[in-house]
Amino acid sequence: MADPTVESLHTLLSSLAEATASSDASKREFMLTLLGHRDAPMERIRQRALRDDPHFAATMPFKRVIGLALDNALLLTPGRPAAGPSEQLALAS
Repeated sequence: MADPTVESLHTLLSSLAEATASSDASKREFMLTLLGHRDAPMERIRQRALRDDPHFAATMPFKRVIGLALDNALLLTPGRPAAGPSEQLALAS
């Protein structure tokens, strides 16, 4: 479970870095698509990870990193409000 988690995190953060360095608005919108609405998939991954290895504790830090990446993507996208503290807590829980 750790390898796919690390690979997906690497891909998402690399894409965020590329979108940050670009002036192309479509790259930033694409990042919002990649990072948004991940609650259901994250819960499935978390349940699978806990079923396969009850001691695997990386799902919560992964979810927090995704939440922070989403906050950054929102900050880079004009006309979109950044996530407030309540949204950040919802993403991190």
